[in-house]
Amino acid sequence: MPSYRPRLRPISLPALGFGGALLGTAWDRMHVAAGTLFYTPPGGFRQPWWVPLEFAALFLAGGIGIARLGNPVPDARSPRRAFAELLFFSATYALTALLWKHVAVLTVLLIVLLIVRLPSLQRVGSANALPALFLVVGGPATEAWLSAAGLFSYAQADVFGIPVWLPLLYMLAVPFAVRAIEAAIWIGGVRTPSEQPA
Repeated sequence: MPSYRPRLRPISLPALGFGGALLGTAWDRMHVAAGTLFYTPPGGFRQPWWVPLEFAALFLAGGIGIARLGNPVPDARSPRRAFAELLFFSATYALTALLWKHVAVLTVLLIVLLIVRLPSLQRVGSANALPALFLVVGGPATEAWLSAAGLFSYAQADVFGIPVWLPLLYMLAVPFAVRAIEAAIWIGGVRTPSEQPA
């Protein structure tokens, strides 16, 4: 374990924001296309203009939070780990788009996935407990607030305007979030101890 805290370099932030806008909008598009949720007003391609900005801000805030409040451990394997987590989470997101009408089945499947991923969740979650908590609690809370504000609605809203399975999806996002920031730190160049602020 390094004796210094790796930091995100400022040069990594535009790429992180752009990647968040691209990935988040694509994931959200799955839900829109499947009828899982809809926006008011819908905008072009049934998604309003602010969706990419929302996900860019989410990725930037989450990335800075993980780097500052968590304990990411970047190394040469980080990009590969991040790509594997990206594939897993994208497949999980697609699953929620396909099965949203079958709430009980989807909820059970997500719980099974959480059990399968438990070692990874424990590993990255315990080292990044505060950012993970913010993601798991803040994500659904923000969506509930946006829903209450009338900006979008889930077709199947179980409590506070969101589906019962949504917090489970955010839990499954934790490994991807941490591994993505580890990769961003590594690609951007991990600061050496002599580069760390005093």
